[in-house]
Amino acid sequence: MAKDLQPNLKPWTYEDSVSVGKKLVGMYRRITLDLVRELFAANQALTAPGSRTDLTSRQNVARLNMPTEKKSGKVVESPQTWQQYCQDIGLSVRTAQRYLSIYLPEEDRLLTDEEIQERKEEAKRQLIELFKSIQGHVGDINWRPEGWTPSLELKYQEWLRCQRLISQVPDHTASWEQLGLFAPEYLDAIGQRIQTKTSGMGLIEFNNKCVAAKKIACTKVPVQEQMRICMIVEAALEDFQPEVRAEVAKFVSQQVLIDTTMKGETI
Repeated sequence: MAKDLQPNLKPWTYEDSVSVGKKLVGMYRRITLDLVRELFAANQALTAPGSRTDLTSRQNVARLNMPTEKKSGKVVESPQTWQQYCQDIGLSVRTAQRYLSIYLPEEDRLLTDEEIQERKEEAKRQLIELFKSIQGHVGDINWRPEGWTPSLELKYQEWLRCQRLISQVPDHTASWEQLGLFAPEYLDAIGQRIQTKTSGMGLIEFNNKCVAAKKIACTKVPVQEQMRICMIVEAALEDFQPEVRAEVAKFVSQQVLIDTTMKGETI
């Protein structure tokens, strides 16, 4: 089937890709903002204290299409909750909350990459301060601050484990941040970026790149598998500012060549 589709694919060119990509990025940003606005309205309606299901305001419009089921000859309304809403629209609660975390309702806009990074750094700093306050608490070693959750306890125990490892490193050259470079959350984020880039029109773009890369790709390995590595690197590079990505990409390629050569593999 792939061979049948091959003749219909245009050869990949930088100019055409920029033109198509620019339009898709613009569409993605507009659609994302529209989605986040809807999520915000639904979240406000479904989590507000005393919110009623018979209201017809904009914020409660999500309540009007309530799924129903029949039990014992009676129509029973399904519970309307934020979790149920996310399920009904096909989005996980975790993903929906992540979208809401980058929305500024008072300005009706999404946070920029720089603002998101600043918030992450501030949240990390506050988390470390919280952990230090627990570690330094005099008295009951099981003491935890108000509002403590099982998720925070897992992170705290991981932080303690990392602290013990750091204490064993000469000159304490390691840090909790270094040990957390490969945290599951980071790897999940990379995977989600790749999924986005290889769905719908992104898959066609990926196939076009594979066709164009055949001339320089290793002939002993399928070009798609080699291009997959490129996609992973590109997804990881999104964490850096645009002006430094090319320089970082150059370093990565050189370092991979060095490491591969030192392992005795042929380049």
